[in-house]
Amino acid sequence: MRIRSLWAMVQEDPVFMRKINGWATIFWLVNFPPVILIYAFAPDVWQQMSILYLALVSIYANVAGHLAAWQASRIEVVQNEDANVEDVLVKLEQIHEDVGTK
Repeated sequence: MRIRSLWAMVQEDPVFMRKINGWATIFWLVNFPPVILIYAFAPDVWQQMSILYLALVSIYANVAGHLAAWQASRIEVVQNEDANVEDVLVKLEQIHEDVGTK
């Protein structure tokens, strides 16, 4: 299987994308405290404030991005489950019949 077809298949599966983005969000949230602890208890490792700032901004960007993608994929799962075309067609036929009889 080619990489592009595998990537396309993965992107079309909202349940899989929800799981991946959910775990990525948790991963970045778990990595946030060690960054603070290393800065607080090992000042010789990070002597410049810009390194902390860069780390915090990077972690925030990863958390926010994955959380947004996770929320979007959760909605997509619900929409995918609700989008039963057969039910919609039956309702439209019923409405069409009701309008035609009046």
